[in-house]
Amino acid sequence: MKRLLLMNVLVAALFISACSDSGSSAEDEPVQESSSEVSVSSSAKKVVSSSSKVQSSSDEADDTMSSGATEPDEDNPSVEYSSSTASTSSSSSSSSSSSSSSSSSSSFSFSSSSLAEQIFSSSEEELETLKRIPVEVFDWLHGTQGDGVKGNGNPEYGVSADFGSGGCAEHITNMVEPVLGSKGVPIRAASFPEKCNITDHLDYWFLPESLAVDASGNTLTNMTCRNLYLSKDDEDFWFVEASKDSVSTGNEMSGGMFILDDFKYLDPAQTIPNPYYDQLRGGSDNGRHNFGFAMKVQTEFKYIPGQYFEFEGDDDTWVFINNKLILDAGGQHTQVSGAVDLDTLGLVPSQTYPFHIFYAERHMSLSNFRIRTSIDLKPDTKSPCH
Repeated sequence: MKRLLLMNVLVAALFISACSDSGSSAEDEPVQESSSEVSVSSSAKKVVSSSSKVQSSSDEADDTMSSGATEPDEDNPSVEYSSSTASTSSSSSSSSSSSSSSSSSSSFSFSSSSLAEQIFSSSEEELETLKRIPVEVFDWLHGTQGDGVKGNGNPEYGVSADFGSGGCAEHITNMVEPVLGSKGVPIRAASFPEKCNITDHLDYWFLPESLAVDASGNTLTNMTCRNLYLSKDDEDFWFVEASKDSVSTGNEMSGGMFILDDFKYLDPAQTIPNPYYDQLRGGSDNGRHNFGFAMKVQTEFKYIPGQYFEFEGDDDTWVFINNKLILDAGGQHTQVSGAVDLDTLGLVPSQTYPFHIFYAERHMSLSNFRIRTSIDLKPDTKSPCH
């Protein structure tokens, strides 16, 4: 179908070019000149505030945290560690620059020739190389009140108090128990690190919170489903990246890992505003982003000897294989890297195991997420987003 469309576009372009070259005769009726460039734009939806928890999006409020420190400068060296004896550095490069979020205000233009290029760039062959992984994402309020319990860490904010406030601003391990809890999410460690403060609600970061009820009586929560798209690199490894440096093919984000920039409303009809939605200035593009969220990646895989997994990013990230913690990158930190050789985990070849990634973006001003693996991850059919 795309090839037929491409042929029609090219024929039309050649016809237009031939007509323009031949010119108009004196007896022809004058033809009004028009541009060959077509622009299409979509208007941004107005955000309606219905809760005192919705923060101001003014430049003054967003550019200045009243008393808060942001994440450490990304120019500082990142901590590197490995959860196994075998660790290698990443050699893949991200494939494409990011595109803006699908429900943000956007505009684009193309000429008849560039349309053919777009068809080539999104060919069937390329689309077949992408792997779609549905994920659960939970929005929490970052806020603009600064660090500490008198700021964004005010206990009255509930779970959101753990987001947008410092107190755990470095790479910290042993924040969670080594085995997933009965609800399929990490459990706050009984012996919690003393230097990590304002992290009291960790048990609930990856669980939905009821926020409203629509006209039909349906309960609306802060959880929404999104997709991550994995590509193949030159070494035949699967990878996905949404960082200050690049956003890989298929992932419509700008400036880093900002997967909820479009989550302005809780309902599909866009009539009930999301009280936890905030647009704070940050990211590598210095744009406005919805900071403060947690993401659960629920997959499974068949173990084949020689498999390998690596992660790089910020903030808190925990990876569980067979419900056991195998990569521990907790805390509000600059980018941290970690890797695991699955041959060290005592897995049985050809047996299927659950694979979970839990990721939290807890403090502006940057958000980075990158994984690279030889594992053929499959979406878990038990996930509510499958």
